[in-house]
Order: sequence, then C-alpha cells, then structure tokens
Amino acid sequence: MPGALGSTYGVGAAGSRVSDALVGLIPLAAGVAVNPLPVIALILILQTPRGRSAGFAFVGAWIVALFVLGGVAVVVANQTDLYGSGSSSMVARIIRGGVGALLLVWAGSKWFGRPRSDEDATSPAWMNALASTTPAKSARLGGLLAAGNPKNIALTLAAAAGVVETGLPLASELAALAFFVLLATLGVATPLVAYLSLGSRADDVLAGWGRWLTRHNASVMAIVLLVLGLLLVAGAVKG
Repeated sequence: MPGALGSTYGVGAAGSRVSDALVGLIPLAAGVAVNPLPVIALILILQTPRGRSAGFAFVGAWIVALFVLGGVAVVVANQTDLYGSGSSSMVARIIRGGVGALLLVWAGSKWFGRPRSDEDATSPAWMNALASTTPAKSARLGGLLAAGNPKNIALTLAAAAGVVETGLPLASELAALAFFVLLATLGVATPLVAYLSLGSRADDVLAGWGRWLTRHNASVMAIVLLVLGLLLVAGAVKG
C-alpha cells in the first residue's frame, strides 16, 4: 500500500508540474504570437499569385524553426545538467528576470520610436520584394522571422527554461514545447486561416488588416513587450 500511495503521489506530482509548466508557457507563447511584422509579411505573401502554397510554406517553416530553437535549448540544458544540483529555481529566475528586463527596455524603445500621428508608417524594405515571392523564399522568410527575431529567441529560451525546470522526461518536455509552439503560431497563422475561409472577401479583409498593422506596429509591440516584461520580472522576483 505505501508503494502504491507513493506511486500515485509521484504521478500526481508529475501531473501538477506539467500543468504548472503549460500555464507558465501561455504568456510567453502569446508574446511570440502577437507580432505584427510576420503577420504583415504573410498577408502580402497571400496576395501573390502563389499565395496559398507560399502561405503554407511560411507558416510551416515558422513552426519548425521555433520548435528547433526551443528543442535545442531543452536538449542542451538536459545534457549539461544546467538545472541540476538544486540550482534549477535560481537559474530559471535569472533567465526570466533577464529576459523581462530586456523586454522592458525594448518596449520603451518601441514606444518612443513609434511614428507620430502626422507621420506615415514605413514598412521594411524587404517587404517590397514579397510581390514576387515563391514557396521556397517564403519558407526561408518564415523561419528567419521565427528564429531570428531577438524577442522570439528570448521568449523561446525562457519557455525552454520553464520546461526543463520541471524535471520531467525529455519526451514530456518536448511535448510541452510543442504546446508552446502551437500557441505561438496562432497569431501568425490567422491570415492564412482567413485566406482559406473568407473566399472572395479575403483580399479586402487582409489588405485592411495589413494597413492597420503597418500603421500601429510599433505601438502594438510596445504594449506587448511591456506586459510580458512586467510579468517575467514579477515572476522572477516572486520565484
């Protein structure tokens, strides 16, 4: 009986760690998902002659790149015992606090650098080349915007830290990471879902979204970064 009780308790404790880890991943995934630039890029891609296939290539590469980035961090942390010897809590808190502080600085930069009401918002030069994009080029761009964005890197590493901190088997940690990647893809995949479901109205709807996001890109990012930064710093302080 004691053995059975211990086994049951162990399963329950593991389940609680999984639940806590998944809940902790939600705000980090939201920070990756709410990102105007890749959404604008995908909107432009979907309006090209090969928009459907290029759009799927973009979103697929985004998913793969994020999972590889987080997966490498999880595997390296496990192989090097980064969270071993009783140091897991402190290391995770340092990572969360450091990422949070960087996001707060970035939020201030975005807010004070946003266009004034009488200024026209400008898109990055590389977006002008999307009119002639191909599925292969779209895939490269999706992977770059996913794993080459400093904000995404910071949030994905913070997510990996939270996953490894649970001490679960590697397969369970990677499953939790897959949950994070799925949530982190929801925002970017929204234009593709709209494109597939709205039919003839899709072009007008997507064009309207693109104009709004281009205009308010800096403000949206500043607010998202501020909220995430505060959450991560507060979590690091609270422990």
